[in-house]
Amino acid sequence: MLTAISKLFVVKAVTTNVAGIALTHDEAIQLSQTCSVLKLALDSQLHAIHELPAVPFPQITSQIRHIQLKHLDTQTQLSSVILKTQNSTQPWTHEFADAQKALENKIVSINRCSRKVGLVATALQSWPVVAETCVWLLPIVVRLQSELDMALERKETWSADIRLQAPGGSGLSTDRKQQEPTAIYTDGPRVSFGTEVTVREYRTAEAASGGGGGEEEEEEEET
Repeated sequence: MLTAISKLFVVKAVTTNVAGIALTHDEAIQLSQTCSVLKLALDSQLHAIHELPAVPFPQITSQIRHIQLKHLDTQTQLSSVILKTQNSTQPWTHEFADAQKALENKIVSINRCSRKVGLVATALQSWPVVAETCVWLLPIVVRLQSELDMALERKETWSADIRLQAPGGSGLSTDRKQQEPTAIYTDGPRVSFGTEVTVREYRTAEAASGGGGGEEEEEEEET
């Protein structure tokens, strides 16, 4: 009898407002980790772009490919941050989506230009322009991570009495294991590089599922 009654209730994790987003303690930790990974990706990409002009010509193609991979890492983590902050009540958090759109547009331009004047000439001229957006994005990432970390340090924020919720609610277990940052894309175009430095646009049907059964449409950007 007691077992049957206990099944009528599920534990609901305490949430608090951070940067205009209602987050559980686990979600705040995960988002802070994602910000940390995104910051490292941005730093690494900026460093690789800064080194590009000094790279000897025989190695420059390899360096460009390295920059491309760093950019894809940046876009992956940025998409995860956007997924978590898209419903924030704080206007400044919407700059994450603005930055992603700016980066996507610049990569489309790079690929178009590469077809006309070549990979190396385009890279030397265009990747510093991409770096400008990365420099703009970096302090926004730092701000979000700072607000998350300050909230996590305030233990009283997360020590409220655990509330009970009837079946059908979205209860979360308080002993859920800490998860690593995940590569989740928003439901919109994302950019990747093909062998010939062309751009492909994908639309993921089930962004929140992280892949799975979602179908993808692939179309190559027209020159």
